[in-house]
Amino acid sequence: MTTPNAASLLVLLLVSCQSSATAEWLPGGSPTPGYNQAIPSKLMTPDRVKTSIGTLEFFDGLPSPATSDKLYDFLDLSRGVDVFLNMVPAASVEALRVGMLEMGVDAPNKVLLYDQLMDSNSLFLTGNTDTVYAIGLLDLLRDGPTVVEIPALAISSTDCRERVAAGAPITYLVPAGVERFIAETSLYRAGAA
Repeated sequence: MTTPNAASLLVLLLVSCQSSATAEWLPGGSPTPGYNQAIPSKLMTPDRVKTSIGTLEFFDGLPSPATSDKLYDFLDLSRGVDVFLNMVPAASVEALRVGMLEMGVDAPNKVLLYDQLMDSNSLFLTGNTDTVYAIGLLDLLRDGPTVVEIPALAISSTDCRERVAAGAPITYLVPAGVERFIAETSLYRAGAA
């Protein structure tokens, strides 16, 4: 008895794969008209497809001229919507810049500081109602390279607890959710149980 070599094993593997593929692709044994094999209907492009943009018509997998026009119109529309949505943040920043200029924030040493949290009256596109905002804009074309120095803020948990006990604000010192929890539970307040 001879031992099969790698080439004969490969041929045996290919023959077995081909026979199993043929059995799978040839239900009933007859090929799809125009093809060498039987093609499952789920792989074929149907002649008509109902979609949200109307009925699309195909012949041998190719779109009809009307379908082609309809698809190009849809692509134009969807790309236009895409451009609009992608530009919303830029439009928001421009509106912010114009609004800040109207309020007098017109130089790199001026900052708009919200002294209260935002509410639904704020005209920010995505304003956050639990964040205190300090906003400045830099015009590098007008002012050139600009250095913004932000002093380090030493935050001490002991100081925060003492401020709460004394009724002083801890905004900026802790996250808004922590500040809210401390207020709701009267944590660190004098006389709290």
